[in-house]
Amino acid sequence: MKNKKIKRLKAARNNKGYVLSKNQIIFLKYLKENKRYKNVLPTYKGMVTISINKKKIINSKHLYGVKEAIKKIDIALLQRFNSPTLNIKKEIKPKTKIKPFNEIYIADKKLTKQQNHKKYLKSPQWKRKRNYLLNKRGTKCEICKNNFKSENLDLHHRTYERWGVERQADLSFLCKNCHMKLHENFTIGELEEDYKTTKAYRKNRIIYQSWNKDMLQKIFL
Repeated sequence: MKNKKIKRLKAARNNKGYVLSKNQIIFLKYLKENKRYKNVLPTYKGMVTISINKKKIINSKHLYGVKEAIKKIDIALLQRFNSPTLNIKKEIKPKTKIKPFNEIYIADKKLTKQQNHKKYLKSPQWKRKRNYLLNKRGTKCEICKNNFKSENLDLHHRTYERWGVERQADLSFLCKNCHMKLHENFTIGELEEDYKTTKAYRKNRIIYQSWNKDMLQKIFL
């Protein structure tokens, strides 16, 4: 441990900066996850980001900026920060939340497309996407516009082009009745082709009414 500290100090003297350890980088990443980080001045935020990316403190000015960022979040955290070293008693893991629509579902090559789809609809990834859209859009069918209990709504694929890595616009909430009518009257190919001609597809918006009016009239009117 002493040898590592000596190497870092020598590097700093040679104007190469102070090289950060793995724990020190984790510490700084943890700071960025803190709710109070938004109150840190942009200049100091930049210095924290540089520290993480370059894995080192470049000079005394840089060190001051990082300290000020820490102080803004919690002055007690400065006790963990001892220039030019960070004294961290235990590893702090940053709390990172992966957004549902950044997740990727990988199909099982041993299964058929239908089997994979059934498995996907029971997966945690799909449930997270469904819950995210329920919180965002509510429990209204996007065709008949009536409200339903969440368990009575189906999350319908408007296109399978990005299956497993869907965009929000690729999915729509439909009541079971509207969903059944849609699939009874049109093939998946026809539904996808119609979706690709809508403004919702081009502008990446969720506007189910922009579907072809003639097509919807055949089913619901």
